[in-house]
Amino acid sequence: LRENTLIVFLSDHGDFVGEYGLIRKGPDLPELLTRIPLVMQGPGIAKTGRREDVCVNITDLFPTICAMLGVPIPFGVQGRDLSPLLQGKPAPAHEFDAAYSESGYGGLWWTDEDGLTIPAEGACDEAFTRFDCLNTWTQCGQMRMLRKGDWKIQCDMLGNTYLYDLKRDPYELNDLSHDDSCAAIRADMLAELAAAMMRAADPLPAPHYRYRVKQHPKGYWRDTSFKAGDPGVIED
Repeated sequence: LRENTLIVFLSDHGDFVGEYGLIRKGPDLPELLTRIPLVMQGPGIAKTGRREDVCVNITDLFPTICAMLGVPIPFGVQGRDLSPLLQGKPAPAHEFDAAYSESGYGGLWWTDEDGLTIPAEGACDEAFTRFDCLNTWTQCGQMRMLRKGDWKIQCDMLGNTYLYDLKRDPYELNDLSHDDSCAAIRADMLAELAAAMMRAADPLPAPHYRYRVKQHPKGYWRDTSFKAGDPGVIED
């Protein structure tokens, strides 16, 4: 049974355990919340004890499992097939250079001036013996994040940006977004973030009439070697 079973171990998110004075998940998109374990074992995986230095997302799991089962990836599925990486084969250049994350249900930021109290919001009971960190304040607005190499950028719906050098600043305490020496890196990261947001847009429903959508059979974006009509290329 084990020789015919694909085992996937992961978390849906990380948790604060006292960092920044916080517990559980909540505000922003720090590495503590977005960098999670992903361990895979089973048939079709090259060998155990191997670690890949690439950026992948939870959305990549569905298309990967489809590919490993020999099932076509349905149109509209987001994510990319990781099976070449698991098999020790090369993937398209730069396809897995960056990872993208989202947070926030929308609207404006809630502040102290709005007059909403923690008990009135329902984040705690009357005795304050229970507190829910997933509340109106930590979940409002919109935040988008991109991690690429040792750099990470966050941007909110008002255009505020935060840039971190994770190699020198692993706890993301020193914002370099307005540091003139990092202007070129900031511009590159913003362009990558904008591209990632467009790739993450929901492709459904597919356009109708004579408009056709071309989708790589493995969910890739950087592979320009394929064309419409190739085996497995999805047109809908």
